[in-house]
Amino acid sequence: MNKARLKEIIREELKNVLIENTGYTVVYRDRALDKTYTAEIPSGISKTEIKQMLKKVVPVGLEIIDISPIEKSVNESEEIQVTEPMWRRMSDDEKIDALHSVVQDPDEALNYYELPWKELPPGFERDMVSLPLGDVPDAKDLSMINRGRAKAALKQIKTGKRSDGMPGPFTARLFGITSSGDVHPITDEDALNQYSKFGLAESTLVISAEGHVNEASDVWKVFDAKQKLYGQAMDLEQTIRSTLADLKDVQMDMEQEAEPEGGPIADKYAREISYLKRQYDKTKTKLEQVFVKLDKLEQL
Repeated sequence: MNKARLKEIIREELKNVLIENTGYTVVYRDRALDKTYTAEIPSGISKTEIKQMLKKVVPVGLEIIDISPIEKSVNESEEIQVTEPMWRRMSDDEKIDALHSVVQDPDEALNYYELPWKELPPGFERDMVSLPLGDVPDAKDLSMINRGRAKAALKQIKTGKRSDGMPGPFTARLFGITSSGDVHPITDEDALNQYSKFGLAESTLVISAEGHVNEASDVWKVFDAKQKLYGQAMDLEQTIRSTLADLKDVQMDMEQEAEPEGGPIADKYAREISYLKRQYDKTKTKLEQVFVKLDKLEQL
């Protein structure tokens, strides 16, 4: 490495340290699978470290498309003015907390939290503030489910354990959708009775400063599981091709060497062919099982 390149790397690292940002948005592609992924990396990790982390995840066929600083948003501890769209998205607890900013008596907030935005007392829309809301997806981005599945999902959310046998904890988020299309998070069974439409959203992919994937990153765990299954599928397909080639060779040898009327040589080749067919069927069954697991992962 020449001195000019070394100075360039040092300048980049110093710039990363000096510029305040909330992390990086990374867009990268796995050429082998022809798929593109997006990840959010928190502050405290340099671009060089990010590249090293990605190379561990995608050791072959990695293409880093973009690494851009995440634009600094409102500080998580800074209160902001409540707007009508925010009010529609808020949970009951969030509305009550926001109302505490405009009423002195905590019990008084209970008189207003169920009211539509336009029916709130005058001045509330001007003076009410709240902490920024958590990430609430649009209804179109949710995977719609029925009430039975919503109830089962809520149970998995509370325990953190999956019921489908797939790897990793259950970290999807459950939401209820109102008749007007507003989306609200569901965290208890009582809230289930307030909605007739339900949806699930995947957790956001976030990598910690230590290089570990946060528990909320179910997407990352699913991606890792897919990578392993793709590798297993490729190995099994190669085994099938090799077995078929061996079977073809044995059949050709049998035609040339075995006794037409039957005998020890014909019996020997028959046993080999029977063994290779069993191996083929066994490997094919394993491959089908891998494809079933991949199909389940694709639905997450």
